[in-house]
Amino acid sequence: MAAPSDSNRLIRRFLGGTLYTGIGTGLRILSGIITTKVLATYLPPSEFGAVILIELVASFLRMVSGLSIGVAAIRTLTDADREEQRVIVDTVVLFRLATVILVALVFLAVQPWVYRLFGEEPVEGLTLPILCFTLALAYQTVLKQMLQGFFRFKEMAIIELGASLLNLALLALFLIVLDAGMLGAVWSRILAAGAASLFFYLFLPTRKGLAFRWEALWGMLRFSWPLQVNEILTFVFNSFGTLVVATVMTPADVALLSVAAKIPTNIRRLYESFRTVYFPNLSSLLAQGDRRRAQRMLNVTLRGVAFVMTLLTVLVLIFQREIILILYSEQYLGIGTLLILAMLGTTIGLIGNVLGNSTVAAGDPKAPAVSNIVNTAVTVVSNLTLVPLLGVLGAAWASILGRAITNPVNVWFLRRTGLIPRVMDYVKPLALFGLLYGFFWWLQPQVWYIRLLFLPAFLLPSFALRIVTLADIYTLGRSLKRLR
Repeated sequence: MAAPSDSNRLIRRFLGGTLYTGIGTGLRILSGIITTKVLATYLPPSEFGAVILIELVASFLRMVSGLSIGVAAIRTLTDADREEQRVIVDTVVLFRLATVILVALVFLAVQPWVYRLFGEEPVEGLTLPILCFTLALAYQTVLKQMLQGFFRFKEMAIIELGASLLNLALLALFLIVLDAGMLGAVWSRILAAGAASLFFYLFLPTRKGLAFRWEALWGMLRFSWPLQVNEILTFVFNSFGTLVVATVMTPADVALLSVAAKIPTNIRRLYESFRTVYFPNLSSLLAQGDRRRAQRMLNVTLRGVAFVMTLLTVLVLIFQREIILILYSEQYLGIGTLLILAMLGTTIGLIGNVLGNSTVAAGDPKAPAVSNIVNTAVTVVSNLTLVPLLGVLGAAWASILGRAITNPVNVWFLRRTGLIPRVMDYVKPLALFGLLYGFFWWLQPQVWYIRLLFLPAFLLPSFALRIVTLADIYTLGRSLKRLR
């Protein structure tokens, strides 16, 4: 049994890492909002869209060239001595350079077909920015992941925040001062990602060199290749709904779907701050053989994520009109239902993400790929069926359906590792929200103080059903006090 002091240190390290990364992510989200405003103001819609497409292409090339080696590096670094850590870092850095060069050669061969995404206008001068963007994103991603393996969350958060501010400053310089247009916006992002990569590398607590080892690489690749399949499938099911909406409906409907996804997307970014701390800590506990605390961490996390996300969904339900007017404009008031469905889909998706990451930490990297195959199949079929029937709402329902059907698959894989998730801990808040949403839809309250009554209508049963407890609040408060 672990000593109380060990548990306290674990809680402080966990909360400290989450606090650092969460604050950094929150500030980066704010910077992103300002960046979007600048782009929308100083670029015409056609060029703004081109910037988004360039980042999409670079992100895809970064993904397919990565083979998820960074996730494998996290797990390997947490259980390696200092010399092994040095070899792992050098091997991954050299491997990523080789894979980016290989993917760049393939891109040069197929670029005429890729540029068809940009419409019928001739495309010039984009090859170099796309390849530089791919290289910068590749190293920004994998070096950040290795910092997670060293538990350097404070440094990671500071560097990411600095990169966001640098991107904003360069954007102002290129667009407002130099009037560099679309390519100026792209190069500001490339330079910021490159700067982040450089500082991530410098802050890795190992000696830097060229200690490439095939054995270390093959060990990580054996673990990571199923995760690469999983990442590709994630890209497919996250993008397929938008593709179907664009095919059978109008660009205006695509805009509605994109705007409704803004809040859930930012929440997911905040969740990533938590996940970057959760995964290496759970991996470390399991590597030490401390399954009792690993089991507790899993179920506390499931219950916490489910409660917090459902509470946020309730708040969006209550204040949907005010949120839309503040963040967007009156022309988007019709996305209320779409926004709530997007929040619900994100809630179910994050619960599944906890289950999947826990399975990987427990040593089964293939399980998330299988789960995502199920998710992708259900999402594709659902979108093709529901979008023609329900319009843009069909895409939201398809996302919920895919994630809900995949959840039992995730639970089954996790149980096989010996970690037992308490399913009712996250089913109860979802069921409670379903009841409240049905009543809200039937009542259609317009006065704000009547809508506000739905908040205690969620919180009081949450305590009664032990979805959240006073002990949770006390433990959190005590841990934050010790952390401070």
